[in-house]
Amino acid sequence: MGYVRLVMAVLLFPLARLKAQDAPALEPGVRVRVSTAPRTSRANWTVGTVIAVTGDRLAIRTQQHSGSTIDIARSSVTQLEVSRGQHSRALTGLGLGFLIGAGVGAVIGVGGEDLAPTDGKLIGAGLGAVGGALVGLVVGSSSTSERWQKISVTLSGMRGAQGFGSSIRVSVNLHF
Repeated sequence: MGYVRLVMAVLLFPLARLKAQDAPALEPGVRVRVSTAPRTSRANWTVGTVIAVTGDRLAIRTQQHSGSTIDIARSSVTQLEVSRGQHSRALTGLGLGFLIGAGVGAVIGVGGEDLAPTDGKLIGAGLGAVGGALVGLVVGSSSTSERWQKISVTLSGMRGAQGFGSSIRVSVNLHF
């Protein structure tokens, strides 16, 4: 019995992952950034929250301009991205702080008069790595950035309130 369940889990795992890779629906409440600049030029992003989606219009409450509402023709959108949330740079800061602290500590440790140069390097690198890692963790934790996922700018790609796109549901019941 256990073998059959394992095989079924392995076979159905790719189906479960497909749902996670779908582009998010463009619907009210979703945080987006939109550009109407020509593709050949640099994107001029408007960041805000979707208020309404219709067949040919996209209404957004902007983050800039004191939260004013703008109405954009969907046909004029050249780039569209949906926010996937904020993330901190704590691990990056920890790693960089560790490396920089170890390097600086090793250089300072060489100058120790009471220790052999090799021992001084090791002790200095160890203490510097710990101190650098802590400082890097604090600095990295205070630095956040937003992750964005591109969405197709075709009308069928911007599925949302009007029901663009389609979906398939699969259900399997096994009784042993």
